[in-house]
Amino acid sequence: DENSPISEAISKMKKFQISQLPVIEGGKAIGIVSESTIMDAMLESKGGVIRDIMKDAPPIVSRKASLQVVSSLLRHYPMVLVSNEGKLVGLITKSDLIARLYKGM
Repeated sequence: DENSPISEAISKMKKFQISQLPVIEGGKAIGIVSESTIMDAMLESKGGVIRDIMKDAPPIVSRKASLQVVSSLLRHYPMVLVSNEGKLVGLITKSDLIARLYKGM
């Protein structure tokens, strides 16, 4: 939620051991926060809520998107969200892609 305190994002990221988090409002992705955006906000003493520091939402692909499409998007974005029939069902990061490619070797 974009109105949540930044501390809530930090807690979730620590709990789940992740470095970035999509911001979801009403079932739709409206932005993203990451360790970098949080660190910058803390160093610059700006923002108290997620809305103040979030970046643009990452791209969304169909659950049926090819590995080539996802890997191409991950060259430019920190994560790709996955939807199934218009509903967000997951996300893919670079580390997810590397793990999948490594298994195939």
